[in-house]
Parts: sequence; C-alpha cells; structure tokens
Amino acid sequence: MINLFLANLIYSVHLISGLFIFTGFILLPIPYLKYYIFLIIAIFLGWSIFGSCILTSIEHGLRTGEWNLKSAEEELAPEFFRPTMKKYFNLDLTRDQANRLNQGLFMGFLLIAFVRLLKKSVIIV
Repeated sequence: MINLFLANLIYSVHLISGLFIFTGFILLPIPYLKYYIFLIIAIFLGWSIFGSCILTSIEHGLRTGEWNLKSAEEELAPEFFRPTMKKYFNLDLTRDQANRLNQGLFMGFLLIAFVRLLKKSVIIV
C-alpha cells in the first residue's frame, strides 16, 4: 500500500519536473537559467550512467519490487516518456523513437536556454 502511494508520488514529481523542463527554458528569468542548464546536464548524465531516468527506475521498483537498473534499450526496462506520450497525446511510439524524441527535446531546450543566457550576458558594442 505504501509502495503504491510512493510510486504515485514519484510519478507526480516526474510529471511536474517534466512540465518544468518543458517550460522552464522560456519562463525562467535569465538569472536562473544557469540552474536550469545544470539540471538538464545532470539529467543527461543520469541517463548516461543509469541507462534511464533515476525517477523512472525508482517508480518501477516501487510498483514491481524489481530494483535492478536496466538499460533503456532493453525491452523490459522501465519507461516513463513513451507511456506518457501515449496517455496524453495518443502517440504510439517505439522505444527508440521515444528515446530520440525525448533526448532531442531536451537538447533543444538546453540550446534555447543557453542562447537566452548568452544573449543577455554578452555586451554588444
């Protein structure tokens, strides 16, 4: 019972953090963009080290009791992005398509935030 509550809490935190990432590059004031950029880089490092998002792995472990970290390329690895895209946008993506879309979006958000930060910090004479 408590595991299901915690898994749902992690899922909610995951959704809220996803919404922040999907809007932060535009909505955040310029002084805070450096923290946003750091967050995106930390997420990429987490994906690289653990093979998937750590929040996805924790939620999966709480729901199933299976705590081993699997690479995102494995068919039985836990997922967040693809089921979310299916649930909210009715997009039936393959695992590879979902990973590419997710990483491409994050890279785009990172680039836009970086350009916004540079644009405000460079003095044009």
